[in-house]
Order: sequence, then structure tokens, then C-alpha cells
Amino acid sequence: MPTRHRRILLIGDSVTDAARREPHAPPLGLGYPALVAEAVRLAHPQTEVLNAGISGDRARDLAARWQDDCLAVGADLVSILVGVNDTWRRYDSADPTSVESFESTLLGLVQDAQRSGSQVVLMEPFLVPVRKEQHRWLHEDLAPRAAAVRRVAERTGTTFVPLQAALDAVAAHLGAETVAADGVHPTALGHAIVARRWLTVTGLGDPGAIEPLGVARRVRDTTQRPAWTLSGFGDEIDDDPRVQCAVLNALGASHIEVRSAWGTNVVDMDEARLDELGRVIEEHAMRVSAIASPIGKVPVGFPVTHEVGRLAAAIRAAHRLGTRYVRVFSFYPGAGVDPDSVRDAVVAHFEALVELAAREDIVLLHENEKEIFGDIPRRINDIVSTLSSPHLRVAWDPANFVQVGVRPYSEAYPLLAPYLEYLQVKDALRADGSVVPAGLGDGEIVQTVRALRDSGYTGFASLEPHLAAAFSQGGFSGPDAFGQAARAFAGLTDAEGVHLR
Repeated sequence: MPTRHRRILLIGDSVTDAARREPHAPPLGLGYPALVAEAVRLAHPQTEVLNAGISGDRARDLAARWQDDCLAVGADLVSILVGVNDTWRRYDSADPTSVESFESTLLGLVQDAQRSGSQVVLMEPFLVPVRKEQHRWLHEDLAPRAAAVRRVAERTGTTFVPLQAALDAVAAHLGAETVAADGVHPTALGHAIVARRWLTVTGLGDPGAIEPLGVARRVRDTTQRPAWTLSGFGDEIDDDPRVQCAVLNALGASHIEVRSAWGTNVVDMDEARLDELGRVIEEHAMRVSAIASPIGKVPVGFPVTHEVGRLAAAIRAAHRLGTRYVRVFSFYPGAGVDPDSVRDAVVAHFEALVELAAREDIVLLHENEKEIFGDIPRRINDIVSTLSSPHLRVAWDPANFVQVGVRPYSEAYPLLAPYLEYLQVKDALRADGSVVPAGLGDGEIVQTVRALRDSGYTGFASLEPHLAAAFSQGGFSGPDAFGQAARAFAGLTDAEGVHLR
């Protein structure tokens, strides 16, 4: 669909209306149309976006005003969201509309718009139950109606924007009321999710231009600000990749960093499972920033062939999921062993890993981690400078530096900046090593963000908060704490003039 449009019309019921007709309200209202419009205008300044939503409308109400409010407007793109009132009136007014009648009416509207020369977008009607009886409304009436909208889209060759699954995933972990206070009308977060899905599916604007975390009516000015790509460790949110993607999407992230899903590490997934994971990510219109592999989280005495084999599996996942980055570690020297005494063995192991990465056109990201060889700046620099390969770069974890007594910006950045290619977002307190949201610890994240901004960095910033638990192979935060971490980092980067997309 990405094409230039002179005029876009958003039409529907109260979800689209979004209080636009209230006294002193802005013309586009206070919901997803205003967010969509601002993002579209950033990408296409000459495009006009109009809102013709009216609260209470059903499909037949749209039909009654279709000529005046739609066809006469001359929009070359018409976006329709209708259906929830056709369901609602069945239960609160004993005034049902059959699914067959609804589908026939909607089909006629779409065909009329197409005959007038308009492209059409059909949005999935949704309901996020907050009351017991609304579960019945959804499954008994609205779900069949949403299926009818999808059928009309398929029959007429129009773009379909799925919404229910994305809203459900966030509601399941943050509570339905955080998405739609009464089950029908979205909150600020709900409107942001709807707007991001519309932009992602249509390709008519940057979903990352919308203020992350669902702050309605705030849109980032991306024209004069350096832009970093926001990602996050999905398994820090939930085992289910659908929940991972939905929460990351709602938080403003366009990418996901894959470590595990369904309780299985990515290097242990077979082809069928990888394909399934890829489909889930693609369905949410997201991309993969990196494979967070466990390569190198073994004693240095392990046969190198063991880790080369696991790296081959990680690379297979990287190719399937569409990323060039694979995160790796530089081996455990062992309790009581001087890390410098195993230096040559570590370098030899990395030579084998880098050789494979080069053949496969993959970039290995060395992450600093406590208790591995490359836990302090000097030894990390030794590895990457000795091998001097474009296929071995540095992933920057400020919290891990703090936990080994290093001041990240003051002591590590000057030595490692030439190799820094990927920012990991985690902070910690020097006093006890506990992990905290970005900017609240001793990780010197503000100074690092400023330095990266001024150097022209335009890479990834990947959230790995570790706010609920940490263990040898990773950590966990859950959606609530993950959201806290995202808000902290978004506020920090915003204050420093960096746009997260």
C-alpha cells in the first residue's frame, strides 16, 4: 500500500470519533486518528487526514451518510472501523443486526468507495472485556462480525488491519482497563496500539513516531532528532512470543531480540519451531534485532567444536529471522582461575567462531558479562582488537560493567567506543549490584547516550531490564516491570534529544 495519498479519510463509530465533536476538541479528536495523522504527516507532509467518525454508528448508519461523509469528500484512501455498536445494541437495546446483513452492508460501502476511485482499509472491530457479560458479547457476536470484515477485505482486495489479538495480549498482562476502560473505548494506551497497528500494516507512516507507552496526542518530532531503533529481549516479558511482540509493539519497539520462546532457547529450536516463531513475529509486523545466544557461556575448557556447533544453530536462526547479529560471550575461566591465564585459549576459540560468522555474513556481538573472560574493558579490547574483524563487535551492557566494579562511561567507553555496535539497556547500583531502570543506577547511561548521540550512533537500543529475576542464562521482568524500564529509558533519551523508533 505505501503510495502517496492526497487525502485520507478515517470513518467509523465512537472509537474513531474520539471526542472530536466535543466543545474545544481538536478536529481529529483525542484518539488513534490524531496519532495516525501526525505520523502520516511526518512521512508525507502534503497528505491531508480527515476524521468522519460518529459515536454510536453501526454499519447501516455509515451507509445512510456514505454519500455525503465519504464519497463526496474525494479521499483517495478510506479507512473504516465499524461493528462494535452492531454487537452492543443487541445486548443493551435488544436491537440486533445479523452478521449477514452487516457483511452485506459493509461490502456495499467498500465497493462504492472503490468505484469512486478510493483505496480502502478495513480495521478489525474489537472488544476488550472488562465485565463478565462482555465475554459473551465478544465470542457470540463480535468475533463472527470481525470474521465478516476479514471476508469482505479478502473479497474486495482491501487492506485488513487486525487489532483484537494485539489488544488482548496487552490486556492479559496489564489489565483490560488499561487498554479500554469500559471494554469498548480505548484508553490512551489502547489508541496508541490501534494507531501503531494501522501504521504498521498500511506502511503509511513510522509507527515509532508515536509516543511510546500510549501517551495520546503526543507524537515525536523525528525530523531533527537522531533516531535509534528500539528493541527488547522478548523472553523478559513472557514465554509466549505473541505476548512478547504485543507488549513490545505497545511500548514503541519495532524490533524484538530473540533469546527464547515457549520456554525453549533459540539455539535449541528445530526448523518447524523457528518457522512458527518467524510467523508470529511477522504477524505482528515486527523484525528481529539480534539472536541473544548463549554461545560462550561455558567453561573455556569445553571443546571449541561444541560452541561452533551451537553457533551454527544460532546463525540458522538469524538467517530465518532476518538479522545479521548474534550475541556471544567469552567463556568462563573457572573459579579461582586468573582470567589472563586463559587468554590464548579464549582468542583461539573466538577465531573459530569469527571464521564461521564471516562465512555466513554474521556479526558477532560480544557482551560483557561478569565472571567471563571479557568482563572488564581491557580484556574485551584484547579480544576484538587482536582479531580485528568486522564480524566481531561489542554489545554494551552498562549494568554488567557496574557489577564488576567498572564505571561504564568513564572507564570502558574510551577504550571500547570504536567497536561499540549495539546498546543494551540495563542499569545497576554499585553498592550491591542490584538492577534498576535506566538512569536510576551507576551505569552512567546519560553520559553514554550523549556520547553515542554526538558520535552519530543510529543503531539498536535493546531493553533487558532484569527487574524481577536474574540467572546465568538470562533474566526476567514481566510486562509491568518491563514497561517501567521502557518508560525510564524513553524519558531519558527524550530528554537527550534522541528519538526511539
